Amino acid sequence: KRLLELDGKHGILHIRDEIHAQKSHSLDMYFHFSERCNPIQVSEHRFEINVDGGYKVVLELDSKLAADLRTGHNSPEGGWVSRGYHQRIPVTLIAAKGRIEGHCIFKSRVLIGSC
Repeated sequence: KRLLELDGKHGILHIRDEIHAQKSHSLDMYFHFSERCNPIQVSEHRFEINVDGGYKVVLELDSKLAADLRTGHNSPEGGWVSRGYHQRIPVTLIAAKGRIEGHCIFKSRVLIGSC
């Protein structure tokens, strides 16, 4: 179950993922970006996303997730955008991985505006 909560006053989008499982499972979570965005990993769980026009947002992932940047991968498929038939442009995505067992909550947030 995913809950998104926007705190407009402080410019924060809270992301809460709640998962219930009876056994241990691996978790893959992807954040896809437009070709107009340039995500940069600044620490293990923090990414700055520069958008054309000088705008910037920050994604802070839950500390229980390990993440990296990928661009235009075929295996596993991801990191592409198509704006027309038979057109494919490589873009960057953030791939986050984790392990769950039983009840687990992941809390991440997007800082919007003055980061």
